[in-house]
Amino acid sequence: MPIEKCIGLFAGIIGIKRLQERKQNDILNKLLEAVISSDKDRGKKHQVFERSFDCKPITTQHFFLEKLNCIHNNPCSDVWKLVDNPVGYKHSSAKQYIAGEEGEYPLPWFVAHETAFF
Repeated sequence: MPIEKCIGLFAGIIGIKRLQERKQNDILNKLLEAVISSDKDRGKKHQVFERSFDCKPITTQHFFLEKLNCIHNNPCSDVWKLVDNPVGYKHSSAKQYIAGEEGEYPLPWFVAHETAFF
């Protein structure tokens, strides 16, 4: 399985587990309703991420960091304006990558990297 699928699968499993622990059934039901019938037939229970047809494999560290920066800076973008700094967005892993502090959702696979700064 390609690494990008592994990361997405792992992140989705953690997210679902947290929703179940917190008994957030309204969100779980929406994620259940989003699963297309062919995926349900294969046993898929939740559609966590939006389907995308522009998927690109991450094959270099440079491309990985580019995508990570994009994800972390998205809440700061002019479109969303949720926070001024990526570290301030509680649902982001930026706090761990940038400040080296555990965020709202611990990253058991996290490895500090000096080039992961924004």
